[in-house]
Amino acid sequence: MEYAREKLKKSLAETRKKLIKLYLNSKTYEEFCLTADIKLPEADKLDLLACKCWYLKKTKPYAWIAVVFGSLGICLGISFLLGGAIRYGVVAWLAFAILYQNLLGDFMRKLELEERHRH
Repeated sequence: MEYAREKLKKSLAETRKKLIKLYLNSKTYEEFCLTADIKLPEADKLDLLACKCWYLKKTKPYAWIAVVFGSLGICLGISFLLGGAIRYGVVAWLAFAILYQNLLGDFMRKLELEERHRH
């Protein structure tokens, strides 16, 4: 007897495998987006965002660096606007970085490893 949580984990893992395969077989990112919408409507939005972030990181590294440091600037700016000190902005950016790693980073790492293994 399988529990619902275990079924959900297996389903998510299968969907992620299909999404990685689809990403690697696509010639352009636009083709990937179209086929992912058609073939995998059950794909998680965070996984699709991770694919987009990986594409940006791979094809436009300077834009990716700007996004990372822009997020730091936003966190620091908000902390100054709210009357806080720089330490609050750094703490907010660290929290942002931890959330990024947990929500997007793991799937981006899987994409990277699969892509390297393929070549």
